[in-house]
Amino acid sequence: GQPGAPLMAASQITHKVPAGSLFDVNVTLPEGLSRVLWDFSTDDYDIGFSATFLPADAVAERTVAEHRRVESHVLPETGVFESDGAGTLTLTWDNSFSTWRGKTLHYSVHVEKNLSERARGGSVVLPQGGAASKVCETSLGAGAVVDEREDGVMVVDLGFGTGYFHADSVFRVLDPRDPYEVETRFQLAREIALRTRLQLRGLTDEEAAFCDHRCLLRYLRARQWNVAAAYKLLVETLHWRFVDEAFRPDEMSDADMAPYLPFNPVFVAGHDVDGRAVYVLRCDKGGDFTTLEKLRVAVYTLEKAIAMQPADGSHERITCIFDFKDFSAMRHMNLEYARTFPKIFQNHYPERLHQCIILNAGMLFSGLWKVVSTVLAPETKAKVLWLKSDTDEGTLRQLQARLPHDVLMRVLGELPDFDVMLSAAPFPDERAEPRRAREAARAAAKAAARGGA
Repeated sequence: GQPGAPLMAASQITHKVPAGSLFDVNVTLPEGLSRVLWDFSTDDYDIGFSATFLPADAVAERTVAEHRRVESHVLPETGVFESDGAGTLTLTWDNSFSTWRGKTLHYSVHVEKNLSERARGGSVVLPQGGAASKVCETSLGAGAVVDEREDGVMVVDLGFGTGYFHADSVFRVLDPRDPYEVETRFQLAREIALRTRLQLRGLTDEEAAFCDHRCLLRYLRARQWNVAAAYKLLVETLHWRFVDEAFRPDEMSDADMAPYLPFNPVFVAGHDVDGRAVYVLRCDKGGDFTTLEKLRVAVYTLEKAIAMQPADGSHERITCIFDFKDFSAMRHMNLEYARTFPKIFQNHYPERLHQCIILNAGMLFSGLWKVVSTVLAPETKAKVLWLKSDTDEGTLRQLQARLPHDVLMRVLGELPDFDVMLSAAPFPDERAEPRRAREAARAAAKAAARGGA
């Protein structure tokens, strides 16, 4: 194995464990009661772990943690050891079973020395159901709040023992009853691990502002709380958002979008009955612009929809409506756009979709759906609701159950679309004329032409 590493600080350390090797961390403990707390995670793959303690006055070491393979790429692993006397605790990470693949290990070790007997750790029983009403972030990691005492001390179950913290020393206390909040200390531990990895990578000021608490939770949920996968997806988004010259949504302005908006097929119709922004894309429009220009307008409008979400954070997801009325495969089909926009939405706006309503989709769309669905995750595809023609009574009932009357009228074309340029005056374009009136005029013209023939 590799030479034993010296005791590190409590901050997280990253170390590469080569294939076929071991990595040790030796912790020297003094006389008296001491406590060692550790946590670790790995990128993408599992690793073996064990811990032993060799007392200063003995020749035989004793086992603290039996050797086992740990899926620390799925859930960060934590542990605690208490010693009544001097000795050396050895933490061993084992990658000897891997022939070719090295493992990236992230770990931290915290030592408390000269403790009194009153500080000796123990376990606590959580409230019924195995979950506390709140979870919190402490200097020793994430925990479940078991009790909030009158003297201002919070009793926290850390998984490996009980912690007693003054309320001022707790970094955050979160209420899992918020539908967009963490629900368990394990989820909070993963958020902490993801934030630590981002800090080790280094963030610019604008990236740090983007990677707030709720952003990290969205990316973790999108990857089933896999820290490594969420980190990879988030780093890709940071590049797309702040480096890639093609988009950079934060730098898009109303003036940049002005040439496209008169022909824009995308608009925000308002809010649904629950207060979520309603994002509408009419697939029969788009103008004579490049695919990239159309994608930029779609992203710009999506950013506006997100900005229109309730300020209290009660809704992070939006309702999307894709309207295929008057869609023609010959005139409007754009496979590059059809593949790319859903991929952008899924990868760079994870957990932003509440429901996607497909409206007025005829038989031709079944072929397009086969193309689009190949880039969508099963969870995303499950959010798709197919509705018939907007003249169908069943469809109208479904829409009325989800949309206020004025929003429904905008979706159906009976009212002018919202101007997505919230800081500019509306464009005088054909969208200001209700769609039904346009259709009636076209039908009358066709009837007159047939009669004249």
